[in-house]
Amino acid sequence: MEHSGLDLLGAEEGGVPGWGGLIGPIVQAAGGIAQGGLSIYEQQEKEKKAKAESASEVAAAIRDDAAAASALANAAASTMLKRPTADIDQATANAALSRSRSHGPSQGRADAAQKALDAATAAARKNPKDAYKMALARAWVQIANVADNALVKAADQPKGGDTGWGESWWTRPAVGKIPGWGVVAGGGGVLVGLGLAIKKWLL
Repeated sequence: MEHSGLDLLGAEEGGVPGWGGLIGPIVQAAGGIAQGGLSIYEQQEKEKKAKAESASEVAAAIRDDAAAASALANAAASTMLKRPTADIDQATANAALSRSRSHGPSQGRADAAQKALDAATAAARKNPKDAYKMALARAWVQIANVADNALVKAADQPKGGDTGWGESWWTRPAVGKIPGWGVVAGGGGVLVGLGLAIKKWLL
């Protein structure tokens, strides 16, 4: 059987479908798969950005924790030694502690605070008559508690069924109630099925 150019573009002869009837579904299925790939890329970029922002936040929290511990120790030493700047030092310490408490939970932050507490405690034991070192050890106890309490509060909050992976194009409904992975799998099945039908028709 011979087919003209018109037949191949969509004409039907003897009940045999032309190429025109197959091109539309193929293009539509391929477009859906391409869109799925783009959505996956966008999700990956969002995750990378979130990780970078999280690392920056942890670093900022660690810096503010160290500043708060130093300010608290300085205020305590000023009060103990009856310095004329004791009131100002205490106000500075309170502001620094407030900044420390403003940060969210982070295991990296808690670990850093514990490490600093261990170092400050060891230094205070070697110099028990050093008012500042003794005050710094006590300050780090307070800061370490702030970091640990943030983790405890976060753990107590309901997750709402969140698995920790977050919703992406793969898991959220993309077509009706069908998730993204189902659309891609279905699109792949359409392409394979159409390919087999074309091959059978040509042969």
